[in-house]
Amino acid sequence: MKRFNVLAITIIPTFLILLYAHFGTSIANNFGYYILSEREKIIDLNISIQSEQDNKKVFWWLADSLNMVSIINKSPKDLIIKLKMNIQKNPCGYIENFQITKDKKVLIDSKRYNLEDDISVEFQIKIERFRTANIIVESKNNIRCGIDNGDRRKFIAKLSNLTWEVTNEKNNREQVEF
Repeated sequence: MKRFNVLAITIIPTFLILLYAHFGTSIANNFGYYILSEREKIIDLNISIQSEQDNKKVFWWLADSLNMVSIINKSPKDLIIKLKMNIQKNPCGYIENFQITKDKKVLIDSKRYNLEDDISVEFQIKIERFRTANIIVESKNNIRCGIDNGDRRKFIAKLSNLTWEVTNEKNNREQVEF
């Protein structure tokens, strides 16, 4: 019995530290919401990018790595999600050309916008019951914007004011924003 206690005291905390070290960033960017139901969590939102804050406002740097927003529908019903987000200039003062896709289908192409100014984009997707929708934001050219502070990322743009509205088949609506 003493041997088990010693192992439990040393191995379990080490395992938990390693688990957090490996999954810490994705755990920190997992948001669950009790939408359209007071008893069950029907939407999970996972963002592959670590969030940051500026004046208590949450934002994400879209960079040369995978920029993915996964929305998980835990409901037994299909849902319509209307997403809105602001795309702002990167640290170099401009927005790279980008596309927002779902299942390789282009939802937003930056060529339709004036990239001299911050832009607001809006699109709608349907997520079937118990399914996941992966929305990817990627650059369409060689990313040039890097900064000289040891950060190796190449920046596309800044994502902020992420909001979404959920509608179920009864046309009940709920809006969530950051």
